[in-house]
Amino acid sequence: YNEYKSYLSMSHHRRAATYKFQNEQRRREELIAENKEIARRTAMIQANIEAEERMEGNMVVRRQQRQDQEREMEYTILKNQRVKEERRREMEEEEALAREMAKLHAKEIHDNKIRQQIRETSHEIRDLEAKLKAGYMNKERAAQLAEKAARQMEEKHYEDQYSKSLQDEWNRAKELEKESDKLK
Repeated sequence: YNEYKSYLSMSHHRRAATYKFQNEQRRREELIAENKEIARRTAMIQANIEAEERMEGNMVVRRQQRQDQEREMEYTILKNQRVKEERRREMEEEEALAREMAKLHAKEIHDNKIRQQIRETSHEIRDLEAKLKAGYMNKERAAQLAEKAARQMEEKHYEDQYSKSLQDEWNRAKELEKESDKLK
């Protein structure tokens, strides 16, 4: 049983590690995709800025576009920092949870080993276990004897009733015979 629980715990740890790895991989892919999107947007904004400068030569438009680009970049950077911080906290929580589960599992295994060792080495406990088993066996035996006695009483009751009914039949037959003799 303990080996089975240990196997389940190891399986749970493997699943937790796989889940953690998959989450990290997914997060990396999301960051890569976001960075590509930022680069694409930046290039697109830069191309727009250059086109505006060539076409209009307007400093105000160019300055506004740069400010917009800077604000978008700041927003993206802050967003990425928040995402990283959240992921770091999640990883810390998962690691703390995994450590706590491992501690609990190790404590449970340790406690089970101590209990088993106490049972194996303690003469009093072995004597008590033997007495307990004997008590259960005596209780079962007593229940079987009581059941047997109840069946025997029931059978005797039916036999007594059957005997009485036979006796009543025999007495009626005698009376009928006497009445029949009187009538003759």
